[in-house]
Amino acid sequence: MDSMLENNTMTHPYDLGNVINSIIYPYFSLVDELPIPQDEFWAQLGITLEQLKDPQAYFPGHQFMTLLSFLRWISEDELIGVKAAAHVRPGTFGSLGFIVMNAKTLKDAIQSIIPLQGVLGNIGEAKLTLNESGGFFTWQCHYPLPEVSQLMVDAMLCSWFVLIRQILGPGVESPRSVYLQRTQPVHRVKQVYHRVLKCPIYFSKSVNGIELSNQLLNHPIPSYQSDVAQVLIEHTAKKLCDQPMMTPLRQIQKIIGEALMRGHTIRREKLAQQMCMSGRTMQRYLQKQGTGFQAVLDGVRLQYAQTWLAQTNWPLEKIAHRLGFRDLSSFHRGFKRWSGQSPYQYRLQQMPAHLKQLVTSPKQFHHSDAVLDISHSL
Repeated sequence: MDSMLENNTMTHPYDLGNVINSIIYPYFSLVDELPIPQDEFWAQLGITLEQLKDPQAYFPGHQFMTLLSFLRWISEDELIGVKAAAHVRPGTFGSLGFIVMNAKTLKDAIQSIIPLQGVLGNIGEAKLTLNESGGFFTWQCHYPLPEVSQLMVDAMLCSWFVLIRQILGPGVESPRSVYLQRTQPVHRVKQVYHRVLKCPIYFSKSVNGIELSNQLLNHPIPSYQSDVAQVLIEHTAKKLCDQPMMTPLRQIQKIIGEALMRGHTIRREKLAQQMCMSGRTMQRYLQKQGTGFQAVLDGVRLQYAQTWLAQTNWPLEKIAHRLGFRDLSSFHRGFKRWSGQSPYQYRLQQMPAHLKQLVTSPKQFHHSDAVLDISHSL
């Protein structure tokens, strides 16, 4: 267990920001169900409950990701996110939950909170795209660990279902469908998704999102209070403005990281466009910071490579592809140039002691419903 924590507390790709404490509270009940005492769980993570006492205070994002990764690992339960959603209340989302409660319709609620979502922390990004028949609500997790990202997607999308039913009533119309990027799970897991989401679910899609009808989007909210909603929106906007501004360099790193997460190619011109700069202006800015596009790209690549090598069982070929390398040899050369060691050496160094034995004598081990081949992953 100690070696697991040593791997989990490594430096994660750049700054994962902070997360509001109230987002963490639904996971407390799941900690109660673990086969180890609560005190031992929190001690292993180096977290004191005093840090989480104030629901409106903020908690370091990298520690939250470590908490979720450790909870997923020790429970061996891929439905942690779905189960956490059962414990959601309006206050889980801080002031955003109460804005939803006091909005006129569900569409008004979503459109009001999307510009303010940063108040929850740097955990992900929600968007609402409207069309003639309704709208599509998507949520993209910012965390680089695949198992944590999937857990958070489950938690956020299912939490919105739970919250909507709490506010609009249990008989409210279900969404048309849910799209998930995760691969199709075994039948037992699919049944749990269907029981919670109560609509068709499509797996292996390009986005994580909820398809909403016009009828559901325009559903009136019974607790609507215009004045209260306006006060909450103004208060939340001020709180968001008071947060430290992200520097352009950090924004560039964040955009690159999100592209790597999706397996997309990073083009200098496209990056400059996303930064609302010309290519030349972005180049001059980076030069003033003592760096350049390739150096920033390689820096982000290195930290994502380190995270994926240490905390996933992905084969090196998959990591190389995600990082935009032509082939495995190019990845080997690049990683060794950046870190002074090969990807294999780094993974072996970060690997828990009980798994290192499997490298010299390749065997298979079971984790939840999957069978992972360690030798292939190296």
